[in-house]
Amino acid sequence: MSVTITPLATIIAAAGQWSPGGTTYNSSGDSSGTTTQDTYVHTQSVDAKYNRVNQYNYSASTPFTTPSIVQSFLEISYTVQSNDEIIYNANFGGDLVSLQVLELVADASSGFGTQGAVNTSAMGVIRRAARKDANGIILDPTGVCVQTGTINLDVSPGTFNGDYDTSANVNGILGQLINNLPNTCSTFSPTLVDL
Repeated sequence: MSVTITPLATIIAAAGQWSPGGTTYNSSGDSSGTTTQDTYVHTQSVDAKYNRVNQYNYSASTPFTTPSIVQSFLEISYTVQSNDEIIYNANFGGDLVSLQVLELVADASSGFGTQGAVNTSAMGVIRRAARKDANGIILDPTGVCVQTGTINLDVSPGTFNGDYDTSANVNGILGQLINNLPNTCSTFSPTLVDL
C-alpha cells in the first residue's frame, strides 16, 4: 500500500477554496504583556482513522450469487480532545487565536481513497482575558474532555467509485465530521479548524 501525506491546505488550495490563515492578535486583553490578569486558554485537537466500507444486500444472495453492494461509506473512528483552563495572574502580550490544522494521510493521491487517517498537525488555541461577572466570578468553562467515537460519512449508492473521490470533496466531508464534534466535547470549536 502506498501512502500519500498531503496537508489539507494544499488540497483545498488546489480545489480553489478559501483557507482562513493562521494566527491573529487583537487587543481585547492586555496587549503590552505588563498587566497581570486571569487568562482563559482553550486548546483542541482531533485525530481519526477511516476505512471505506461496502454495505451488502444479503437478502438478494443465493448459494450461487454474491450479494449486491447497496452503498459505500467512510467509517471514521476519531478521538477528540478539548482542554479549557484558567491561568491565574498571568502576563501575556495580547490575545491569541491559532487555527487547528489537519493533515490527511491517504492511500490515494487525491481525496480519501479507501483507507487513511486525519491527523492534527497544529492544535487549535484560543488565549484571552478571562470573562468575569459583576462579582468577579470567572464565567469561562474549565476541564478536559477526551472522547472517542465513530461516524459514517460520504455515503454513496453502489460500489465505491474513485472518480468521485477528489480533493474538492475532502473539505465538505471533513466539515461534517468537525461540526459533529461539539456533540462529543462541548467546548470543541469547529470555527477554530482551518478547513
